[in-house]
Amino acid sequence: MSPLVAFMKQTGESFFHNLLHTPSRHTGGLAVEVGPNNGELAKAAAKAGFQVLLVEPSPGNFERVKRLQRANNWTDAMFEVHHVAAASARGTGKFYARNDGGAGDHLLNPLTNGLNVGEARNYKPGNHKVLDIQTVPLDDIVGRRRVYALKVDGCGRDLDVLLGAERLFREQRVSFGMFRFWPTQAGRRNA
Repeated sequence: MSPLVAFMKQTGESFFHNLLHTPSRHTGGLAVEVGPNNGELAKAAAKAGFQVLLVEPSPGNFERVKRLQRANNWTDAMFEVHHVAAASARGTGKFYARNDGGAGDHLLNPLTNGLNVGEARNYKPGNHKVLDIQTVPLDDIVGRRRVYALKVDGCGRDLDVLLGAERLFREQRVSFGMFRFWPTQAGRRNA
């Protein structure tokens, strides 16, 4: 990882942590994380008193955040975890899941209908499986609730995730958002 990318990642996550601990935040507000990976930001949100809603399609990462939930005795009402992929429409998508779990798992790229640019090296024969996963718009998952903090790490599907949150943004029900955008993961080498 380049020093600039490492700095940006650290800065973004520091921003999110600071946001969750700002005294003027809405007590008991909703923190939504799409692609929580190991759940560290979700853990910080729950410990800061937020209701947490996670959307995680990766089987390995889903199990990690469920273990985190059980280890902390958080109820489903306080720590809501959806094992689906946030997307622009309801349906089913092909999901590449590494056998070692988590890092690099993602839906097929919507622009190329295949693996993301440069990712073929991560999917050597025998080290992954292709699964069908339900896709659901974030608008449907969140419903009518107001979102204090939204973090999206869509592994190249960020635009598709945001298109599925159109009503949330149109109705101005998201106070703060953090988005990890990787142009190479979205199928564009020089974006």
